[in-house]
Amino acid sequence: MTTQAAATAGKGTAGAHNRQSHRRLVLSLIGFLLVYATIAFRLLGLGFEDAPRLSKIVVEEQRQLKSRPDIVDRHGTLLAADVMTASLFANPSKINDVDEVSENLLAEFPDLKFETLQNRLRQSKKQFVWIKRGLSPRQQERVHDLGLPGLGFVPELSRVYPANQTAAHLLGIVDVDNRGLSGIEAYIENVSGLYLPRSVNRHDKPAVQMSIDLGAQHALRQELSSAMHRYRSKAAVGIVLDVNSGEILAMSSLPDFDPHQRSQALETERYDRVSKGTFELGSVMKVITVAIALELGTATLDKIYDVSEPIRKGRHQIDDYHGQKRPLTLQEVFIHSSNIGTAKMALEFGKEWHLSFLRKLNMVEPLKTEIGVSKRTELPKHWTDVHSMTISYGHGISTTPLQFATAVAALVNGGFAVHPTFLKASKEGRQTHRKRIISAETSDQIRGLMRQNVVAGTGKSAEVDGYRVGGKTGSAEKVIGGKYDTNALLTSFVGIFPADNPAYLTFIMLDEPQAEANKKTRPTAGKNATIVTARLINRIGPMLGVVPAKEFTTSFDENRRPPY
Repeated sequence: MTTQAAATAGKGTAGAHNRQSHRRLVLSLIGFLLVYATIAFRLLGLGFEDAPRLSKIVVEEQRQLKSRPDIVDRHGTLLAADVMTASLFANPSKINDVDEVSENLLAEFPDLKFETLQNRLRQSKKQFVWIKRGLSPRQQERVHDLGLPGLGFVPELSRVYPANQTAAHLLGIVDVDNRGLSGIEAYIENVSGLYLPRSVNRHDKPAVQMSIDLGAQHALRQELSSAMHRYRSKAAVGIVLDVNSGEILAMSSLPDFDPHQRSQALETERYDRVSKGTFELGSVMKVITVAIALELGTATLDKIYDVSEPIRKGRHQIDDYHGQKRPLTLQEVFIHSSNIGTAKMALEFGKEWHLSFLRKLNMVEPLKTEIGVSKRTELPKHWTDVHSMTISYGHGISTTPLQFATAVAALVNGGFAVHPTFLKASKEGRQTHRKRIISAETSDQIRGLMRQNVVAGTGKSAEVDGYRVGGKTGSAEKVIGGKYDTNALLTSFVGIFPADNPAYLTFIMLDEPQAEANKKTRPTAGKNATIVTARLINRIGPMLGVVPAKEFTTSFDENRRPPY
């Protein structure tokens, strides 16, 4: 081979080698590009696949696509609102040491149950299980600092109640998913148009405005709590009602609960006694009996009833607790709270009219309000004359305090039926749908009698200087073991102020109050419920804008003394 030929062959070999190297380089680059493209595509795919899947799981668990509206009192003071919190979840498939995670979480959250937590964390095929809802910022920070794999947080809306227990039964509670279960919270759940997307600014959302006055609500609860301690009673109930609009300005039932602690609301003794409990209220029912007699014309203020001897009807005997043992006018029957006198009134107007008027006063069918349906009044299945006689003074009929208070409001507001409401009424709403159920004259007479009862009768301790309080006491023996127990009283006082032109009605009830320390007298309503009422009116009168005055302007003459 010549030198020239050898050189030509070398060049051809080198060119072929270079082309082969170039191809390998191109193929390698293509390979790397394919690998990176595959990885990128997979990552992208995982991103689009896992995010919706986890989102779907979280959304399904949260069920909080919309936020709840704020709840405010009649003056706009905040009672309930949504706040953003964190909730803790676990991805069991990412947890290597279940025991380590369990121990750390139990140290942070002692209320968690060990077995339940372990069972959730060992579900290795699951990617999402709830651990703890509604963490505080400090709790979230501490769990985060643990650095445990497989744990994460989900932002959620939770309900907060700035006034805590103050209006617990009225506001109600929500469940762990922020859905209303009772009270106004349940009302929000059931009424369309009250929810708005979370994206809407909180301050742009219309709030649910309640009828209650938070100041009056606080005063009522505080006075009831003080009374329970002072008289060692098992429970206490209170209502403040606008007699013209039916608006509830305050309502409390003790013992109550902390709405942030849902389990408390399930405890037996913490139920709402105002609308969900029925009671034999005793002599406060005489307001209704006397009103029926006056309205039907079977009695007048000066009509005389002989109450010198007990009434015997078959096996039954009706007597007076503090019997006057002489003839009394209707006014005196009311002032001295004579069972005998009211029983005779009931016999005069008859059982048919008695039941008919209770229906007219909405005392028979359950009340339907924004916080739910009240418990049904318990009446005799077969109404006899004896039933009518005992019901006239509050035995043999069990009703809710709310239903009774609403009935009395109609008797003192000029004779117009009212329906209780827990939402603030408009000015127009206060004057529409007014249905007369008794005459203005009868209403005027009832107001006068209630005022006289505070001036000279069993309700003297309810008097508050300048507020012209009227009212009626009731001290009912509770049925225990099928028999009336003389040592277990349910005491109550229904009050109105100012009595000549009532704006508000109050109702106070104490369950089994005891005599105050160093006092051996029987703990009747005149010695406890009336005192609580006076303390309450003295506090809330200025809040509600009632101007104290001395003059009493009803046509009833409170200074007139009946002939004996």
